[in-house]
Amino acid sequence: MRQRLAVLLTLGAFLCVLCGFAQGQGGSTGESVSHAQVGDDRDEEPAGESQDGTRNPGATQIKAAFLSKFGDFVEWPPAAFAGAGEPFVIGVLGAAALVAELERVAAGRTVQGRPITVRRLEKEDKLEGLHVLFIGEDQRERLPKVLGEAAGRALLTVTEVPEPLAAGSMINFVSEAGRVRFDIALPPAERSRLRISARLLAVARKVVKS
Repeated sequence: MRQRLAVLLTLGAFLCVLCGFAQGQGGSTGESVSHAQVGDDRDEEPAGESQDGTRNPGATQIKAAFLSKFGDFVEWPPAAFAGAGEPFVIGVLGAAALVAELERVAAGRTVQGRPITVRRLEKEDKLEGLHVLFIGEDQRERLPKVLGEAAGRALLTVTEVPEPLAAGSMINFVSEAGRVRFDIALPPAERSRLRISARLLAVARKVVKS
């Protein structure tokens, strides 16, 4: 329970940053936006106990929490959903520990009024029906192929490897000063007809515009 509370507190801080920036800055975007730190854990370290006994969330938990929230700050074209009752589907390729955590975090949650479904992907699985695709670091060798297949689809691609934005990823997790951050590339998102909210751009470490 303490571990789950810590993750929820991290998410709450993330949302407070988004709301505070929107109120104070009027939604401007770019690399000069707030570099607020949205995570507190080193990628290489597991979750551990803080001095007050609360269990600190590890990088895997923070990434899973972000994946469950990114959809609230992205606009998909209407054709991306077959009907009003269609779920919001997050596909995960590789990253076994993260997909297990994401299933736990996303249970009972919704994105834009749609229930979240987490789909574990195998190497040959198709991308149809997905709205978010997370590609784990253990799939680095397949990254160009998978991103090539995703290109042009109304599909938010998220990765966690060095310099993937040039390959077509839209959001990439990075570690900076021991904290989980993320970079955003707008061109592939725009080509896929996705609109990323200025509030999400505001807390990215870096925003690539061209």
